[in-house]
Amino acid sequence: MSVESVGVRWGQHANGREETDIPMADLPVATIQRRAAFDIGSGATKLQVADVDVAAGKLVTTLFAREFPVKFALVWKEHGQLTEAVMDEGMAVLSNLCRECTRLGCTAYAAIATEVFRKASNGHAFLERARAELGLQIVTISQDMEARLGFLTAAALSQMPRERIVAWDSGGGSFQISTEDTLPHRERPELLAYVSAMGASVATAQMVEDVQHRSLSSVPTPNPVSVEEAEALVRLLEDSLDVVPDWLAGLKLITAIGGPNSLFNVAGQVMRDEGIIDHVDDEARRADSDRSAQTSGVAVRFGREAVRKALMARCGESDEVMAPMGYGEVPLLVPKLCLLLAVMQKCAIGEVEYVPAIGSCAGVLVDNDVLFAQSRESPLPLRQNFEVE
Repeated sequence: MSVESVGVRWGQHANGREETDIPMADLPVATIQRRAAFDIGSGATKLQVADVDVAAGKLVTTLFAREFPVKFALVWKEHGQLTEAVMDEGMAVLSNLCRECTRLGCTAYAAIATEVFRKASNGHAFLERARAELGLQIVTISQDMEARLGFLTAAALSQMPRERIVAWDSGGGSFQISTEDTLPHRERPELLAYVSAMGASVATAQMVEDVQHRSLSSVPTPNPVSVEEAEALVRLLEDSLDVVPDWLAGLKLITAIGGPNSLFNVAGQVMRDEGIIDHVDDEARRADSDRSAQTSGVAVRFGREAVRKALMARCGESDEVMAPMGYGEVPLLVPKLCLLLAVMQKCAIGEVEYVPAIGSCAGVLVDNDVLFAQSRESPLPLRQNFEVE
């Protein structure tokens, strides 16, 4: 992957409107900081670079926002640890993204790693390699911290009032649903979270091993998946989830965040292809015309029945049939839809409103309380060996 291939979107405003580039010199230095947020997830590595109003904790201008699939979790499930090949792939992606940070003039950064790096026996070794070779300090965060950042991301990107947001972030190795308890007697809101070590890669492994009774190491894809197998996985996933808390059970609307390969965006793609969604706007049509070029998802709202119809539509189809439709991560497509339906059924969620995001990067960027607590006064410069040659 070359630096040119990462697709910089210069001057993308926080509301999605394209603008000319705004040099840092033209911004109020006292309140604006050009920050970079790395989200090294179980299924993809993400970077967002933005000018952040530090005092207000808000994104001003996004200069770069992309994610790149790196199947850490699927490799871990297959081999029991991260292989040298997937670690080399991950390092190559990080190296190029770090160069982008230097090219864009970032003065502070934060980097997080999630589920697979908590569980893989050599997950920490990969993060240490990133520190040694790139000077990139990566923090392995807990499920609760993932939930907090997911909520901050939804709050930063959604048009809904913060006190009404319930956020759902689902990745390769886990998912988190979170909201804030804003009762008057509390000095500050308390985060409420429903979390599970169940993500798209984990669901795919369960489809192959527990439903189809095959070996993940010898089977590259579960497709074609029969209707009976899909229904069996939905039941298995639903049964494996913890008891749903009262604040979540029966919720009418939830705000989901994720990128182009998230289960939420994939569901929307299938729904548009099958005519399950009646209204398709021009933005969605443009995005669907060349899915291979998508750098972000397409906003969509749907209910449980729409997800079930999307799932049934892709059952019985091979990778060869689905690949020309432009879906990313075709082997994971049906398990993603199974996981989406299972969680919605378990929690009795009425509708999902999907808000495109680059992982939890937006939440990381505005997190002055924890991840950027020190950099508000003392920026963390990126190492000089990130510079573009």
